[in-house]
Amino acid sequence: MAKNVCPECGYEFQGSGFEGIDSHWRAKHEKIMPYEEAWRLIKEGKYLKRSVPN
Repeated sequence: MAKNVCPECGYEFQGSGFEGIDSHWRAKHEKIMPYEEAWRLIKEGKYLKRSVPN
């Protein structure tokens, strides 16, 4: 997976890295996991997708 892609939904961030992931995560995925916890896992490369496909 590309470095600048949301591991939960596949959204591709523009620019370098995960610029804007905080607002994206809080708007789209906060119910799955708090941003602070998710960001730690994402940075470490340990985040595993939690949502179930529709």
